[in-house]
Amino acid sequence: MVRYQNTYYNVYTSIFYFSCSGIDNEGNIWESNELNASLKRKMMEASEKCYLLVDQSKFEKALIQLSGLNKIDTIFYRFCPSLPLTKNTVTK
Repeated sequence: MVRYQNTYYNVYTSIFYFSCSGIDNEGNIWESNELNASLKRKMMEASEKCYLLVDQSKFEKALIQLSGLNKIDTIFYRFCPSLPLTKNTVTK
């Protein structure tokens, strides 16, 4: 696992598109395993903009907290969520 994390240590990108295992009503983003959460945290830190892609199945908790919605620039979704989202959002 250390080698895997070190591989992405020097990555920098302007845009990071990603999904997650869940979002709760407190604005926390959740992931199902630590390896995915660790990699996504590093990519979020290395990116100028973070875009979260979700569907209706994501609006529930998973096991590992990845981040808060305050770290997300835009959320792309296919429906109007019942959560009080306050960041810029774009629907498809």
